[in-house]
Amino acid sequence: MMSDVRFSNSRGTMLSTLPVAFGIACSATGIARRDALAGYAYTRLASTVSAAMRLMPIGQSAAHLMLAETLERVPTAVDRVETSTAPLECFTPLMDIAAMTQQYMESRLFRS
Repeated sequence: MMSDVRFSNSRGTMLSTLPVAFGIACSATGIARRDALAGYAYTRLASTVSAAMRLMPIGQSAAHLMLAETLERVPTAVDRVETSTAPLECFTPLMDIAAMTQQYMESRLFRS
């Protein structure tokens, strides 16, 4: 689940999801589209691996190896996004199913 990000301006406060807020911030600071896409991919992948280390029996070395291997595929994914003419969409059924079953997992949070 994505958390809301609040923006305030002279017309009031508006809510946005993380991808939209990330895009607005990159656009406002003049970051190139390709760099913004790669940066967003990195932040989401790094966050997912960080959560996996806390929630699963994965050590730091294994997690960093998984992240490095996955990051190698980011340039190809960015190329596909940039050249696609399809409308934007999101379809992550396995992620949704995993989120629904997380209550039954033994957590590693706050363990050393």
